[in-house]
Amino acid sequence: MKEHEKITRKKLLNDCSILYDQLQECNGNLSSEDNFIVNSSLGDALDLLTTSDDQISHLLAEVLSISRLYLIAKQI
Repeated sequence: MKEHEKITRKKLLNDCSILYDQLQECNGNLSSEDNFIVNSSLGDALDLLTTSDDQISHLLAEVLSISRLYLIAKQI
């Protein structure tokens, strides 16, 4: 394996690890606020879910971007 490929794979794994941690934070934020959802208005609950959904969408976009960069780097 070429040195460039090793570096690219290490960076990809690091980026994936960061994204995984961020995704877990989204899930944790929602789980830790279950009582908030039950004890709050429907509007507040929907706002929380929308925020979580937006964060997850952003993370998925980052995953796609990273995977494209990895594929391009692999072809070089």
